[in-house]
Amino acid sequence: MAPSKKKSKIRKSSRKLKSVFAEGVNGGSSSSGSTLTKQVSELQLIRTPPSAQITDLPDELIHHIFSYFSSDTTSLLKCSTVSRQWHQAASSSIWQHLTLTPWSKEKDENGAPLANDAHQYFGQIATTQRSQRSTTDQVRKFTLHHHTSEWCKAGKGQRSSTFKLPNLDILEIYFDGRWKFPRLHAKPDSPTSKTRYTGGDCRLLQDIYPRIIVFKCCTAHCHPLCVPGLPTSLFRHVEELIFVSSDVEHIKPGKQILGAPEFPLGQLKSITWIFAPEWNNFAGTSNLSPSLKFIAQCLFPMLFTHPQTSDLPITIVNPAQQSCQAYTTREAIEMIKSDLTKQATKVGFSETDIVRRLSEVSLVSMKAWAMSEDKWEGTLEKGDVLRWSNRIERMVRWNFQ
Repeated sequence: MAPSKKKSKIRKSSRKLKSVFAEGVNGGSSSSGSTLTKQVSELQLIRTPPSAQITDLPDELIHHIFSYFSSDTTSLLKCSTVSRQWHQAASSSIWQHLTLTPWSKEKDENGAPLANDAHQYFGQIATTQRSQRSTTDQVRKFTLHHHTSEWCKAGKGQRSSTFKLPNLDILEIYFDGRWKFPRLHAKPDSPTSKTRYTGGDCRLLQDIYPRIIVFKCCTAHCHPLCVPGLPTSLFRHVEELIFVSSDVEHIKPGKQILGAPEFPLGQLKSITWIFAPEWNNFAGTSNLSPSLKFIAQCLFPMLFTHPQTSDLPITIVNPAQQSCQAYTTREAIEMIKSDLTKQATKVGFSETDIVRRLSEVSLVSMKAWAMSEDKWEGTLEKGDVLRWSNRIERMVRWNFQ
């Protein structure tokens, strides 16, 4: 309606209201009084149209809006204080990814993290909240960093209960990679200590059943599933395993002690091993043993001899270790397959079995894998994948200059 027509309608309604009001004042009947009330209501609707409030938005629209900054926890926390409706909508994003760690990166005088990624141990996990059912039900991804066995235990005066995440889909575990063998329960001291492991199974992992597990800071010469502290029940419903290790690893020939887990992996469908580049890598092969140029050769037991994994499709990302090798991906793949064939022949595999098994093993470059977002989106952080790809691209250019 045009503004002029709207004003005209309001003036006519005002004149009509005055006449009716005058009639009621001058002794009109009861019917005139009801007419007066009706006219007043109509006039109020015309002159003061209802105003829409932001809290009137439907839940579906609020969830959609919050999805645009789901990773901005600070903004979501502020939004959660607006109303009960917004609190419920924001909580699903705030608690969707839960991270527990006893480590805090040290910062300089300006508040920026130090370049050497130094860590500082702090505190013990504890909570004064009696029931976390409303929040833990919303957790879809859980990240747990290595810690001491004392840290994950119940505090003094607290019940020693297990940690439950009924709707958990992805579990991400950071091992302590400073040691010769990766650790989940590690003491906050120098890795030169003779004490290798501390504590039993991690209490935080005893009653959760993820579908996907991502292990970070692994080593190719030691099977990550053999690391103490991982309860057997953790792998009850696991369908996919992802291992992330450095693309620089010093391994002596004959010292490939990958090992094999003792528990069954009945639901497991696929495995991905990622050789992630390190920022301080140098070009050339001087850092690697001349008898073992590619770390992927250490994965032979997982590929061929372990009964839990020898029949599963396995993807090896960045097998050429491009950030520290001068070989192209194609050259590296041929050399790795040739070495795996020799090892399989020595232990008695037939040529047919070797060809069949190698057809189930996919060796892909980091760039090709990163471009296939369906392989990692929703499981790994996009920032990590892009950082790995960019580091390799820079180092490859430097290697071939």
